[in-house]
Amino acid sequence: GDQVEVECRRGYHLARGGSGVVTCTVDGTYDYPDDECVPLPFCPPYDPPEHGSVFPAGNVTVGGCVALECDEGYGFDPDGEGKTDPCCLRDLIGGGVKFEEGKKCYPPQDFCHVCDDIDRCPHCFIGRKEFAGKR
Repeated sequence: GDQVEVECRRGYHLARGGSGVVTCTVDGTYDYPDDECVPLPFCPPYDPPEHGSVFPAGNVTVGGCVALECDEGYGFDPDGEGKTDPCCLRDLIGGGVKFEEGKKCYPPQDFCHVCDDIDRCPHCFIGRKEFAGKR
């Protein structure tokens, strides 16, 4: 008869990917599926970008993401590649798991952003829009 759903604790999953539904049999015992909770694959700690930091700073399970921040005086190039919140994903080609590419931190003169204060953005201030000062 009655059914309940078995869930694994955070950081674990059913090894065989079953539904986790358990049925109470006529003799009053549960008919457990042939499955078990095993640790989720995880990515090792994400290396922070130069002049930046990462949160959280530990192992991240598949599907989890980290947040990148740049140190004071540095920023992300809005036109640069990578993400500010790279996630731990399964590597379908090479097997295993890996993080998506993250953005790099640059000094302000190396990237372009909107600035309307010539004292704060003297390196390439022109009107309200800065122009990239890439070297």
